[in-house]
Amino acid sequence: MRTGNQKALFIFIFPALFLLTAPARAADFTLTVSEFGKVNGIYTGTPDIEGFRRFTKELGLAMSPKFFGPAETLGSMGFLVDYEISFAAINSGAEYWKKGAVDPSGTATTMQIHLRKGLPYSLEFGGVVTHLFTSRLWGIGLELKWALQEGFKYIPDIAVLFNVNTVLGNHELAMLTIARSVLISKSFGIAGLFTVTPYAGYNWQYINSSSFVLSTYAPDKNGVSAWRNFVIPQQSQDAHIALIGFTLKATLISLGAEIMLTDGLQVYSTKLGLVF
Repeated sequence: MRTGNQKALFIFIFPALFLLTAPARAADFTLTVSEFGKVNGIYTGTPDIEGFRRFTKELGLAMSPKFFGPAETLGSMGFLVDYEISFAAINSGAEYWKKGAVDPSGTATTMQIHLRKGLPYSLEFGGVVTHLFTSRLWGIGLELKWALQEGFKYIPDIAVLFNVNTVLGNHELAMLTIARSVLISKSFGIAGLFTVTPYAGYNWQYINSSSFVLSTYAPDKNGVSAWRNFVIPQQSQDAHIALIGFTLKATLISLGAEIMLTDGLQVYSTKLGLVF
């Protein structure tokens, strides 16, 4: 691909990724975790643990790193920087989302800056910063990938990936996610112009969430209203996720799309990046 075409591709697609987030800006994902201290508007002394678990599971998956593949690494001198947009099809009409956020209508849209550095011995180290639009939530994560085999002409590349991510920006919520993935991919050259690499994989995510000390003003069962302090204890849960995606590389420019599928939730992602 000629240099002029590469520049045009970068100039037109990069702004398009920003425009894709416009429909999600009508929602307001400011967290209201203290609402889990009420059941039907009444303080019962027992927080809505089940609602909190469902809310934090979907939020954790929406905020977790994306683009786990492909299995091939960048090589010991390689470096990649991606700008990624993801759309999580959350159950925004559910009661737990109405409690957990101001106005969770639509999808939870996030942007990510993803950095990866190739290392010797088929290793790759990376970091990711995530932001949930129309909120103050940010995620920070680290990852390590090891290609068990790569570079063979007729055999797919296979890799394992580990990452850890924490969510910041809200004084009511503490959350940590840990993920392990197994990936398989194969690269194909197209007419000497670019390389396309489809990939698939399995991702297991562990989500640990709890609250800080929360306060809510609500009546009790006797109708007496007052400020109530409570804490939601640590909740541990996991998710089993199927991954499918592809990357397309033309010299320094990398494009990609990925779908994460799990029980009751889907996340769709697209990216534009530079590979050095």
